[in-house]
Amino acid sequence: MSVPANALPAPPASWRRGAVTGPRARFCARVDLRWDGGTCTALLRPDRDADVDLTTPAGGPGRLRPRAGTDR
Repeated sequence: MSVPANALPAPPASWRRGAVTGPRARFCARVDLRWDGGTCTALLRPDRDADVDLTTPAGGPGRLRPRAGTDR
């Protein structure tokens, strides 16, 4: 999934590219983020099955169903 990097509220404008690896989401998944060239990519690494509502400025896929042990 890719969204414009400027849609993320966290990185300051001076961080043109970067990465964050391993923060935990509320639905028991690790999240890896990489941003560069105006886009951001997120990789979910869930520890358990979940149904997640996802909202992004780009519209996002709406509902994700990450499954334990399957990176998405």
